[in-house]
Amino acid sequence: MVDADNGFNALSRKAMLWTVRHRWANGSRLVFNCYRHAAQLVMRRPGGAAEIILSREGVTQGDPLSMVAYGVALVPLAMLVREKVPGLVFAWYADDACFAGPLRLIGPATELVLKYGPARGYFMAPAKSIVVVREGLPEQALAPLHSFPFRRASGERYLGGFVGDALRKARWLRDQTEDWAHGVRKLAQVARRFPQTAYAGLTKSLQSEWQYLQRVVPDLAEVFDDVEAALATDFLPALLNCSVEQATALRAQAALPVKFGGLGLPDPRTTGEALHEASLASTEPLTSALAPGSAAFDLHMYLVNAKNARKHARKLRVGAAKTAAEVLATGLGQADARRFRRGAECGAWITVMPRRMNGTVLTRDEFRDAIRLRYGLAPVGLPVCCDGCGARFTVEHALACKVGGQVGARHNDLKWEWNSLCGKALTPAAVSDEPILKTSRDVRGATSPTAEEHDSPSAPQAAAAAATSGAQRRRGRACGEPGCGRADLRGDVGVHGFWAKGKGTIFDVRVTDTDQPSQRGTAPDKVLARHEREKKEKYNEACLERQKTFTPLVFSIDGMMGKEAQAAVK
Repeated sequence: MVDADNGFNALSRKAMLWTVRHRWANGSRLVFNCYRHAAQLVMRRPGGAAEIILSREGVTQGDPLSMVAYGVALVPLAMLVREKVPGLVFAWYADDACFAGPLRLIGPATELVLKYGPARGYFMAPAKSIVVVREGLPEQALAPLHSFPFRRASGERYLGGFVGDALRKARWLRDQTEDWAHGVRKLAQVARRFPQTAYAGLTKSLQSEWQYLQRVVPDLAEVFDDVEAALATDFLPALLNCSVEQATALRAQAALPVKFGGLGLPDPRTTGEALHEASLASTEPLTSALAPGSAAFDLHMYLVNAKNARKHARKLRVGAAKTAAEVLATGLGQADARRFRRGAECGAWITVMPRRMNGTVLTRDEFRDAIRLRYGLAPVGLPVCCDGCGARFTVEHALACKVGGQVGARHNDLKWEWNSLCGKALTPAAVSDEPILKTSRDVRGATSPTAEEHDSPSAPQAAAAAATSGAQRRRGRACGEPGCGRADLRGDVGVHGFWAKGKGTIFDVRVTDTDQPSQRGTAPDKVLARHEREKKEKYNEACLERQKTFTPLVFSIDGMMGKEAQAAVK
């Protein structure tokens, strides 16, 4: 395992620019513009003048382009060693090189790197490099390497994996999994106050670390016992604010992907084999090209193979998750199975990163209550009585009570969110609130009063109109004038130029509880489709008369969308 002194900062910039121009012509202009001048490093002095140091070598660490430029610059050196010492497997990742093969060939390869590396700014450090050999190897076997101050080891970490002795590998893996289990328990402490942040940290970061290890190291099922115990008995109870017994009962559901009704927290003891096989399949052309005497590396074949391997692995993963979800659903009661299956279509909000700039940060109660409802657990701390009607307060009552304000709040939240999104997608001027589609004047009957009588209402009529409540002034309110016989018809949001340039679109929102008694016997998607038809029957004709299009935005209370809402969101 080859190490170098200050690899990124010591790289010869001229050699790098020359090599990039000849070996990566498409990227040469971008690299040249980034590195044609010396980088300025400013050293500030409190109370004094700043010092400017010009950096004329190396690539800038943190620059997304630096890894590519650095790797391309060292390609001629790697090819030289491969050509001169064909019996070695010579792998190189950034400044980490690795020789694998007979000990008698490692010496000549090292000499080549020491001789030709400095011309490219690569200064190998033999004292920091490690030779990995099996335990108990006779000292005379290492005679070809006595001229180099290599450190000797029977096993060592390499690029996130491990090479060498099985016993040392087991100790290293134990240390890794203990750290991850400790990290999961720390996140469980965070989850008590900030559940959304803790969940994002686990699924977007910490979980990816051990899944990477499972990709590069085989046979790791047993070593993740501590991690799984931390997930099942610490993290899930803290996330859901429930007992360990309740979390254990929900562990199989939480292990499924979010799009199959789970939380995307798989059991790490069961995922290693599939991840390792997928990694082997996708990198097979690359590993074959590194072997001595192999054909030249074909980039196109590698990309096609990697794409097909990922596609196949995804197909197997989705098929396994779908089978597991169906098995779980068959073991649940009718109401729980209905909710579980519906959860597969309305869990996208769980995977959103919490960012204040995007308005995607949920409070502790918002996130935890939604997660608990997703798995049939009532929110903690519900009041005893409804503050609107005084009835006994339950989740079902809160979703249906017309007095408590929940029904109107969920409708208005969606309406104003859609109003805001359309304003960002188009312009705020293209969006209108509660556009009128039809008024009583449009359908005045033959026996209705004259236009003058309508325009100049009597005193009693004016008083009656002034006394009309806010609820009556909403869309669908009765006109209140004699002879009209019809009601005003309003949409929720009007958007000019949504589906077609120069043409208006009317949106009307409906949020329905698909589990209310009158709808439990119908599949949720059928319920949403029926509500879409009802909206169209009410609004479509009036929209067509005004040369507008109509789109119903129908949602379930847990976020499942009707087909037309899905199309509009996309």
